[in-house]
Amino acid sequence: QRLGDENIGRVWSFHDITISKKIEEMLRSKSAFLEALVHSSKDGILVVDSNGHIVFQNQHSKDIWKLPATIAQNNNDAEQVEYVKQNVLHPEAFIEKIDFLYLHPEEHSFDEIELTDGTVLKRFSSPIIGTEGKNYGRVWFFSDITERKAAGEALRDSEERKKGILESALDGIITTDGKGIILEFNPAAERIFGYSSDDAIGEQLDSFIINNDLRDKHETGVDQYLDTSEAPIFGKRIELTALHADGHEFPIELTV
Repeated sequence: QRLGDENIGRVWSFHDITISKKIEEMLRSKSAFLEALVHSSKDGILVVDSNGHIVFQNQHSKDIWKLPATIAQNNNDAEQVEYVKQNVLHPEAFIEKIDFLYLHPEEHSFDEIELTDGTVLKRFSSPIIGTEGKNYGRVWFFSDITERKAAGEALRDSEERKKGILESALDGIITTDGKGIILEFNPAAERIFGYSSDDAIGEQLDSFIINNDLRDKHETGVDQYLDTSEAPIFGKRIELTALHADGHEFPIELTV
């Protein structure tokens, strides 16, 4: 501090920044946890701000889209989109959805994308809205569901083949769960026993088509199977008396 030309001292100013330092540390801690969570995610994650600039992109997102370093290091989302669309089986629909979402920043989106190499991606996008209602951009999630889709299609094919076998079989085929509840009742079984599949499915087998004389033995066999996973009639062809829907009894040949 000066008085005219004379230096008469110095003024020192102090401010307690304990709270601000704690806030900074808390924010750094939250940011570290968030980055660790995002980087360890099995999903590809891309965060784009409201100006179309990439704020964050985890490595898995870059790997899913097979981005070269020159593209991955560029924070321009439009350039990334231009690159990846060449690997999409239906690029027009791919671009159309992106354009729609950027024109409607409040919208959420979920769809599937097929790539030219056969890969199938699940794509989910959501706006980033702050507590005060401000839109800060958009986050994109990408998951590789190729194996899951293939497994689902294989299962559906298997079910269709089984359905075809059941419906075309000349023998009556009935499937039950471990407690004897009827799960499937094919057309031949409908003809043999006189019940429709709608009537049979969900019913207890022993009270439905097994006559009174054999029900106790059947229940004993089911209990033994539940306890030991074994049953004396497995793999054997036996003859017994069954019960028809109209009440009459008739002989059948049974294989379990």
